[in-house]
Amino acid sequence: MRRLKLLGVACAAVFVLASLASASASAFVLPEVLGVEATAFTTLSDAANPTFGTLSGNTVTCEDWHGEGTVEANKTLGLFHITLLGKCKGTILGITTACTGLGDAAETILVLGKWHTVVDTKVGEALGAAILLLLEPVHLTCSIALVELKGSLLCLILEPLTAAKVHLFHCTLTGGTANEKKYLTDSGVETTVEPLLSSTNHGAFEEMGITALGTLEFKNAVQVDD
Repeated sequence: MRRLKLLGVACAAVFVLASLASASASAFVLPEVLGVEATAFTTLSDAANPTFGTLSGNTVTCEDWHGEGTVEANKTLGLFHITLLGKCKGTILGITTACTGLGDAAETILVLGKWHTVVDTKVGEALGAAILLLLEPVHLTCSIALVELKGSLLCLILEPLTAAKVHLFHCTLTGGTANEKKYLTDSGVETTVEPLLSSTNHGAFEEMGITALGTLEFKNAVQVDD
């Protein structure tokens, strides 16, 4: 039975990689916060830049993103505030145009919501540290198209066994659907994440994913240990 545990002080200001306590009697691994202390949160664009994609082929891509947020003491949750910026462009219904969140600066998109630290699960694979992002509905315009986003994202922590002040997290998709789909709740129950969904011009919602790379910066060096 695998045991995951974070070593070090306090967690990041937005997406917090909480300590993962020893497995319960039911063989689940439960997240647990130790000594929460807000530090810095930064973001890092991957080679493709932050990019949303749907099953039907609609995409929205921005040049960069950054975020900040809050941590609730001794809990594995908080609020986040992410801004997608830098000439956000969308290809919606085959037309490529600039995209802007309603009420936001030109070609930027504000995303608000809550985060939870969880344990990611995959059939036949080891458990991993992950961040679950619960989005408030997002509305943006891409020329004459009105796009609405809602739902959740699950993003893996990369190289969690390496002790470091900065850890990478990665959100990924394949063919318009997110790659990470299952996680353990604080009660140890395996749960399928509510997918990220997209609607165009008030049409039917379809599944959507995002590819993006970011960093978590901790007060002290942190590792996840077997």
